[in-house]
Amino acid sequence: MKKLKKTIIALLVGIVSALLVIAAKDSYVLDRLELISYDIRMVFTRSDKPANQGVAVVLVDEASLKAMNPVIGRWPWPRSVMADILEYISMGEPRAVLLDVLFVENERNGVNQDSGYSEGDMRLSGVTASAGNYIHAAQFMRDAEDEFNKDLLGKPLPPEFIERFSVSYTPDSMKQAADSLPNSYALPIEPIQSAAQAVGAVDFAPDSDGVFRRTRLLRPYDGDYFPMLGFTPVAFGEGGHPFRLTPERLYLKDYSIPLDGKGNYLVNLYGNFNTYSISGIAASIQMMMKGETEHLIIAPGEFSDKYVFIGSSAVGVYDLKSTPLSGKTPGVFLQASVLSNCLDKDFLTPAPPWFGNVIAILLAIFASWAVTFAPRLWEKVAGPLSFIALYVAGAAYAFVIGSVWPVMIVAASGVLSASSAFVVFSMTEGQERRRVRKLFSVYVPPEVVEELISHDEERSAAQFGSEENVTVLFSDIRSFTTISEQLTAPRVVEMLNVYFSEMTDVIFEYRGTIDKFIGDAIMGFWGAPIREPNHAEKAVLASLLMLERLEKVNAELQKRGFAPLAIGIGLNTGTAVLGNIGSAKKLNYTVIGETVNLASRVEGLTKGYGCPLIITEFTCRALGGKIPCGVLDAVRVKGKTEPVRIYQPLVRLNPSPEELEIARATAKVMEEAFNLYLARKWQESINLYLTLAQNVYTRKMIERINHYMQNDPGENWDGVLGMETK
Repeated sequence: MKKLKKTIIALLVGIVSALLVIAAKDSYVLDRLELISYDIRMVFTRSDKPANQGVAVVLVDEASLKAMNPVIGRWPWPRSVMADILEYISMGEPRAVLLDVLFVENERNGVNQDSGYSEGDMRLSGVTASAGNYIHAAQFMRDAEDEFNKDLLGKPLPPEFIERFSVSYTPDSMKQAADSLPNSYALPIEPIQSAAQAVGAVDFAPDSDGVFRRTRLLRPYDGDYFPMLGFTPVAFGEGGHPFRLTPERLYLKDYSIPLDGKGNYLVNLYGNFNTYSISGIAASIQMMMKGETEHLIIAPGEFSDKYVFIGSSAVGVYDLKSTPLSGKTPGVFLQASVLSNCLDKDFLTPAPPWFGNVIAILLAIFASWAVTFAPRLWEKVAGPLSFIALYVAGAAYAFVIGSVWPVMIVAASGVLSASSAFVVFSMTEGQERRRVRKLFSVYVPPEVVEELISHDEERSAAQFGSEENVTVLFSDIRSFTTISEQLTAPRVVEMLNVYFSEMTDVIFEYRGTIDKFIGDAIMGFWGAPIREPNHAEKAVLASLLMLERLEKVNAELQKRGFAPLAIGIGLNTGTAVLGNIGSAKKLNYTVIGETVNLASRVEGLTKGYGCPLIITEFTCRALGGKIPCGVLDAVRVKGKTEPVRIYQPLVRLNPSPEELEIARATAKVMEEAFNLYLARKWQESINLYLTLAQNVYTRKMIERINHYMQNDPGENWDGVLGMETK
């Protein structure tokens, strides 16, 4: 029931945390962090990515401005110069020339009074017309209204411009908010406009942080749509318009292009383009005019069958933009990236909104579940972090293959859920665990305390009581009363502390529980509060080590002027009741029952049998033969009606194979001798006992058998020795 309650709480914490993050996903902080995560993925996956080899970029760079300044002056250059450069490029027969340079005003110098255009204007329009594959630039903007421009805003486009350069689309197009629609424009001058194969929009809008990541492939104006410059070859090419435009997709004839759910296209940037400096072309023109055609710096053939973009990378031309790859990216690279994306079908597909929401909820639940149910603190921390890291790794891989997964909504949900679960845990179960840690740290070793804390069922049993199968130990110091009478109280305490400290370490070493110290006696048990299937074996091994460590204790006591100690240990295995027993003011974790009483009685037999360690048949049976034990006797202890056999472990800790073999043989002889004793085959039993090492026990048994040989025990004799004292 408690586990079900914790599960429900974990689910609620996870779901509520995720819903809170989902509700705030468009907030400034989360939006900004999401953009940063997007940029990081872009940098790691696209910084060295080459664009389509069919795309070339001719740049007005700093070197070009510096080289041309002494000859033709500062930018903008005379249009006749631009015409010469474009004519040279056209000699290479490019597939199309796309100019990310605006020619929206007449040239001011050398204007013909009749036409109103300069010779440069006419020269540029002539080159455009003769090539037949030039795509010029236009702008569609949204300007704020003021008293000076209110009559200029919202002016309709020239009908001929709409007819030639707009694209057709189906009526179910996506609608755009009125306050974001362009209300002004800047078109190429009429001669260039008339000569151009197409006109494309070059305006980009940055995201809220000023970084350029996306654009609208089709720019609307007064109900008509015009393609971006980089999209123009696709829009007017084979398989182009008519289009169907939705917030998620731009549908062409043969394929569709993914959008971000708001009609924007995520530009999949490239780190490497085939770039040429315009100064190199100018120098090549000069070389050609001199007849030096063999070693041209840039040969026209470089542009053969390519889409050639003309743009600027120079600071002074003011077309540098902040993108995920660089704070100073030439604007023309954005246009070139759009076309390269389309040529290679190299698109970024945003995950649908439901995807991020579902993953955020699931991960938040996982994080809350990990914090709630993980047994150790490091697992509570590592669990949610692992889930988040795994998702982030998946998002990084997805980006490589062209899918954009939301990161921050998921990560934030996981963090908030884990943090909230920690708070809930600290307020509820954490308080309980601290109480358990404080209570049990005096009974069991630290590692057992931590294990107990991490196991709900066993922790509950330890606090509220349970019936468990355990092995109980009783140990006391022989003749302690006589020893203590000869010592002062401080010396008695000193002696006991030396002894108890060493014995406690041994019991803890074998994951035992110290129940209590009773005068000189130690009471402990194995099998609770942490259930262990081999508790009997651990108890016997701990007892053997206690006997070994007694030598160390005696050496220390002798240094302090004490007489050496001898101890007896009794073990019994069986069912007992465990729990915190006492009053509201004083509680002790203890074990009670007949199993405990029998262990105490068995310990009392050790001196009489001359054995420092005696175990019951129940403990011997629980060992499963792992430790050779020899039968000592069958006794009926005080307060019990049923007889019980008692045994003596016959090995020390870590015995050699030879010692184990000898111990097993000895156990077999002892078993046979005792069975002959029970069968009243007195002399045969004595003969076997005589083969064993002669000690207090064997002499005791031989003496008892000799007595029965002389005094028949009677027909009702069952071989059980009654013990009327402890």
